[in-house]
Amino acid sequence: MPAFEPLPFPGQGPAQTPSDAEPLIEVLAALARRQSEAFRGHNAVVGGSRVVHAVEEVSWIGGATMPAPACHVGVHGGDPTRLRPTRAEVTCRRCRARRQARRAGGGSAPRVVDPAQLSLDLD
Repeated sequence: MPAFEPLPFPGQGPAQTPSDAEPLIEVLAALARRQSEAFRGHNAVVGGSRVVHAVEEVSWIGGATMPAPACHVGVHGGDPTRLRPTRAEVTCRRCRARRQARRAGGGSAPRVVDPAQLSLDLD
């Protein structure tokens, strides 16, 4: 039986074997740097959503930082490449509330509650 031979990704050179592959942490650090550069001075859209989020750097793997929505909304299964930069104005209510609270010196944002949401009597 022939030995396992990894296939190259489309558009790339020969496949790497484990002995010459970059350590995973270096690959993730490079991804974090590229994402940070791409989002410098930009807001973000998650996937195909039309909601525009403010962006802040958050702690990520191996001490790296990664741009993420300021409101901490999830990014489709944790895939950081689903976050896309945009120059559009922030439309996310939670992101805007956080930004407004920081400008006012409050540090943390007030909780944004949908006025149509019903309260629960838990007593």
